[in-house]
Amino acid sequence: MEVAEILARVCSLPGYEQVPVIFFGGLPEMEGQQQRTLLGTAAFVQKPTQLQPYFDTVAGIVYRWGRNSDSIDPISDRGEQHREESDEPKTGVD
Repeated sequence: MEVAEILARVCSLPGYEQVPVIFFGGLPEMEGQQQRTLLGTAAFVQKPTQLQPYFDTVAGIVYRWGRNSDSIDPISDRGEQHREESDEPKTGVD
């Protein structure tokens, strides 16, 4: 099953229509952003190759998209960037 098909099925489930889907992968930034656009996900976050940055990035994803928009992103002080709708780098909480 392809990623696009999985996303379509999940988003069609009752109660999951508004759940933000984050594309978390090891693709180069530009390719990840292109895939995010094609798939219609809320964001692309590049997966770090080192263990601690990986944990920090996952924690940042949970804090940013797993809670309400007023939550604090613990990664923002470390310079972690999350890219969303635009190609401009975003850090911290909007």
